[in-house]
Amino acid sequence: MTLADLLTAMPTDLDGLALVFNHELRDRLVDVQAEYGDPRFTAYPAALVDGRYMHLAGILRECQPGGLYYAGFSQLDAARFDEIDVVPLADAVALLPEE
Repeated sequence: MTLADLLTAMPTDLDGLALVFNHELRDRLVDVQAEYGDPRFTAYPAALVDGRYMHLAGILRECQPGGLYYAGFSQLDAARFDEIDVVPLADAVALLPEE
């Protein structure tokens, strides 16, 4: 499933899901949040061992109008949401680097 698919169905339980994307989309997310978002709330995806990045899907709750991340999220190119994979959180966590 992709973010485009998820936003069409928007399940109520996002807690067990992660958004996984490439470095280009990660940089764009961080940049728009820094420029348009509230500076008290930073979207900072975690690096995965395969070179991709992840963010908890729960952030989508705050990307709706009135949410903490809405100003930045609304600046993203929705045509690229099909490039963002939605995976079980456990699968993404398994790709986090060992400390």
